Amino acid sequence: MSTGFIKVPIGFARRADVRLFTRQLQAVSDRWDGAAIAFHIWMEFAEVGMDWRPLRLPFAGDPEEHDWAQEEVTFLIESAANWKGAPGHLIRAGIGAGLLKIEKRGDVAGLVLNGFAEFNEHLLPGYVSMQKKGGIAAGEARRRKADGPAARQQRQMIETNGELPLVIRGEATTPEVEAGIQLIMQIDRACGRGARLTSEYDDGLVTLAVGVTRIFTGEQIEDALVTLAGARENPAIIKRTDFVLEHFAEYLHARGTAFQTP
Repeated sequence: MSTGFIKVPIGFARRADVRLFTRQLQAVSDRWDGAAIAFHIWMEFAEVGMDWRPLRLPFAGDPEEHDWAQEEVTFLIESAANWKGAPGHLIRAGIGAGLLKIEKRGDVAGLVLNGFAEFNEHLLPGYVSMQKKGGIAAGEARRRKADGPAARQQRQMIETNGELPLVIRGEATTPEVEAGIQLIMQIDRACGRGARLTSEYDDGLVTLAVGVTRIFTGEQIEDALVTLAGARENPAIIKRTDFVLEHFAEYLHARGTAFQTP
């Protein structure tokens, strides 16, 4: 259960998706108040404190063909909305109106509620306030000054052991490998992990890290590191360096499967 205030858009009932949702429900029965039901769905997302609700069944791509009646999230949402119609119909109507959307994160499809995350970021797992982010970022900036020389030294130690095939194969330059090692150090620190042994900088881990430094900007990397450091005590967030590197985009704005309670 989330704590804190809940934000609802001004004119929520007049939003195009809510009005279309109402029309779709009233096409079945005019006793359904679509705006009230949409509000209950909004409150249910707030209560759970998740902007993305994973589906348990494989999603083939067509919402009309999916067996919504067998999904746990359907039961939770429809119960919260006090829905008395056919199981699954409320979800289909929500998707048809654009109130609910299907979004894949990694290999898993899930439901998102249109606009909920933008208004209620503070309720989501992994949220770090601007004030806390500022303090963490300042501390990271101070520590980062020492990371470059440390990464260079670590690269030299790995090289001495003959364990840098990335450079040998010509798949990365020495500076790129050092940047990857530096990122591994920073993620380890953000996750609260102790110093890594030289032998633990294996080819696969360094390859992942180099790939991240090639794709993401320094600002994006810093954002993810601050998110990780700010959520260090949150057990719902996966804090394993190899996993973070594999799913790095999910840590940019504290969204995705890495931030869902199993």
